[in-house]
Amino acid sequence: MVVAVTALWALLQSLFAGRANAWRKGARMSIGLGATNAPMAHSGHGDPAMRQLLFASTLERMPAGIRPFGALKNGLKLVAVDQISRRTTALIPLALLGKLRGSLRSRGIHQLAASQFSLSIDDPFILDGEAFPAGDYRIEQGPELAFVTP
Repeated sequence: MVVAVTALWALLQSLFAGRANAWRKGARMSIGLGATNAPMAHSGHGDPAMRQLLFASTLERMPAGIRPFGALKNGLKLVAVDQISRRTTALIPLALLGKLRGSLRSRGIHQLAASQFSLSIDDPFILDGEAFPAGDYRIEQGPELAFVTP
């Protein structure tokens, strides 16, 4: 319930706050994809050095049927959101449920898979509920875990 309330609060802040609000401003970050560290494309919405959100996981979908990665299935997947318009922000719930396809990238919502990626970020960020300092990071998929069950 707390996650749902927080997500709703973030969506409302993104819809109604000004560009200077932390929920709409985002963070200065650069994302390099794959072993070659190729720069991730930007849609041109807002400051090209800023992104509102970066989410990465190996999961295909989240609880409640949420599918932030669209049709992507295997491996490490990312969703990066540029400084999008209020109109596109209002469409995010449809995108999360997989009901909106097609022109997401041109709207500033990037869904992609990568074997690994680098992140250079100027602000602290949250990873699995824990705060990490600003800096340079390399993220890659580790080996699949096997759990012992009785």
